[in-house]
This record gives sequence, C-alpha cells and structure tokens, in this order.
Amino acid sequence: MSFINRHQPCRDLLRIVATASFCILLPRVSFAQEHEHEHESEGHEGQLHFAHPLFTESPSPDTKIRVDYLFRQIDTDFTEHSMRLEGEYAFTHSVSIEANIPITSRRQSGTTANAVGSGEIALKLANYGLADRGILFGGGLALGVPTGNDRKAIGSAHIVELEPYVDLGYKRGEAELVSFLSYSTAVHRHVDEPNEEEFALALSGLYHVAERLETLVEFQTERVVNGEESGRQTAAIGAGVKYHVGRIHHLVLGVGGRVPVTHERESDAEIILSALWHF
Repeated sequence: MSFINRHQPCRDLLRIVATASFCILLPRVSFAQEHEHEHESEGHEGQLHFAHPLFTESPSPDTKIRVDYLFRQIDTDFTEHSMRLEGEYAFTHSVSIEANIPITSRRQSGTTANAVGSGEIALKLANYGLADRGILFGGGLALGVPTGNDRKAIGSAHIVELEPYVDLGYKRGEAELVSFLSYSTAVHRHVDEPNEEEFALALSGLYHVAERLETLVEFQTERVVNGEESGRQTAAIGAGVKYHVGRIHHLVLGVGGRVPVTHERESDAEIILSALWHF
C-alpha cells in the first residue's frame, strides 16, 4: 500500500508554532516544579491556575491522571462507549506534556466493534505575564498518533494529525472563562485520501459554587475549511458539575452532558463521567 507525506504544506505552520512557543516561554523560564496542590483552582506559588473543564482542556500546565467515560448517541441505531486514559506532567509552571488514549466500543445496526482508538500527544505552553489581571494566555501543539483500527473504523492506524492551538483564560472571583482556538490537518495519509482541514473553537465557563463544588457551561464549534466536506460546521453546548472529594482536593469527580445546536452534528447526545487525580 502506498503512502505519501504532506510535510511541505505544514512547514510554514510549524515555523509559526515554534516562534510562538519561544515567545511564550521566554518571559517565564523556570526550572523548579512544586508537586503539591492544595486546590485545583489555586496557583503554583501564587501563579494563576485554572480548574479543568469536562469537555474542554485547561490552559494551565499541570501534573495529573484523568480517566473519562464518554457515551455518544450518534444515531438511532448507532452508539459509542469510550474509556479514555490521560496523563499530564508539568516540567515547569509554563510547560507540560499530555498524552491520552481511548478504548472504544461501537454498536451499529446490531453489530459491535471494539478497538483502541487514535491517541494524542500534546505540548502545552503558558504565559503568566498578565496573571495579576487574572489573564493566562498560551498555546501548544497536539499530535494525533495512529493507534486506531482502520478495519473497524475506530480511529486510524495510519493517519497522523497535526493540531496547533492558542488558548486564553480569564479568572475573576469565583468565575473562570477559558477559550481554545485550534487548526487541524492530516500530515500522513493514503494517496487516495482527501486532506481535510478544520478550525475549532471551544469555550468554557466555570463557577465555584462552594469550596468543593463547581458548575460548568461549555460550547464547541468546528468548521471544515478544506476537503470533501468543506463548509460543514457543527456546534454543541453542554453543562456539568464537578465535586472535590475529601479535604485534600486531589480527587475530583465530574459529570456532564452535551447536545448539538446545529443541523449538522457529530452525535445526537453525549454524556461524560470523569475522575481526575492531581499530584
């Protein structure tokens, strides 16, 4: 089977990401990491820190293990169950590496398929230059790795996805607002496969109702800008709650749901259960 690499169209993009990464890191170079967390929403040595949404990522580099269960009702006779294991390690307050991999079970028209899906490795960068104003901005680069199963149509065993992104977080009192803007494209695929590119915007609003309880509202929209489905746009809105277990707040449990708000949709409904442990 023939393969081609699509590195040439991405070279300028990679240069831009590398330059932006250097600019983000330059003002806040640090080589020490504090491993203890008194609360998920508190900062490292006074630095700004954001809690983790359910469907959206946090802009704060962190050290954690997270396990998610996601149920998707894709169509009337098409359902999907996924367990996702995620680990993140913060080298400094400004830099972390995150990796996750899902195990998925699909049932369609009475037929069930089980397989490991496509994993992801991501670099997260943060700049604290405006932390005194409650603002954290940064970005990073996510790489979709081909750990999936082409035959069962669960992830991909050959496509490599490149997804640079920028993020912005704002915190005031008990409220936190987070936004992510990303661009994704395939950089390794079969010769006969079209290259699909898309932009995605994710927004999250979180409020600390009590010391151990948080409520969330989340929104995500995606638009295909190149490929067979160019111009297709989907959007979904969700809500959820999170609870900090015990006095040390290291264990956080969450539950949420999400539904589409556009005619074009990735699924009819989604439910997520999440467990997160900080180190």
